[in-house]
Amino acid sequence: MLKKLLRHPTFRYGIREVTLIVIGILIALSINNWNEQRKIRRFERKILAEIKQALQHDVKYHIDGRIERYGDIRHATTCLRDHFSQNLPSHDSLNVHFNRLGWLVLFEPRTAPFETLRSKGVEIIHDDELRLALLSLYDYSYPRMEWLLDAYNEWSKAHYEPYAMEHFQFQDTTGTIYNGAQRPVDYAALQQDHRFMNILLEKQRIAKEMESRMERLKRRIGEVIALIEG
Repeated sequence: MLKKLLRHPTFRYGIREVTLIVIGILIALSINNWNEQRKIRRFERKILAEIKQALQHDVKYHIDGRIERYGDIRHATTCLRDHFSQNLPSHDSLNVHFNRLGWLVLFEPRTAPFETLRSKGVEIIHDDELRLALLSLYDYSYPRMEWLLDAYNEWSKAHYEPYAMEHFQFQDTTGTIYNGAQRPVDYAALQQDHRFMNILLEKQRIAKEMESRMERLKRRIGEVIALIEG
């Protein structure tokens, strides 16, 4: 009976029809999956290009500027300490150095492209090394840098600003310690003030440390950009 059924033309025709339908479904699924993968790869290329552009912007307009700013603060503390250690008289050229002691440093990187990637799912990045590097940069290195800058800015506001408000005369219409030049109310007293010497030392340490940290962050960003380009 089974042999007769298998030899029956209608049955064999039905088998061919079912086979063709299954093959058609598999082909359709394969094409759909191929199209989806192509869309994902297209989005990956686009979002990585945007992230690369954002990182280059961060280096040019934030990292390099902050490295220079901390270099200026460190230079100011060095000049003032040298001037005081040699017991030299006051001079107008020192005012710009006194002013730099009150500088605050902010860090506002462009994270929007990465947040767009995060919303779509970071697993879209098929390169494991690049995906982990991006997560490390945006979830650790950037937040860590922002936290350190906030901490040091708060230290400056808590320790230097009250001291400056009492011992310096501001030469700026804004009336803050962060703009224009400053001159000591009593330069001779300032030279002998151990509290001010301690502030200089701490400012110098912070500037040197943050300059170094910014340089390391810049190198890390360069490594991520190289992975994107590779």
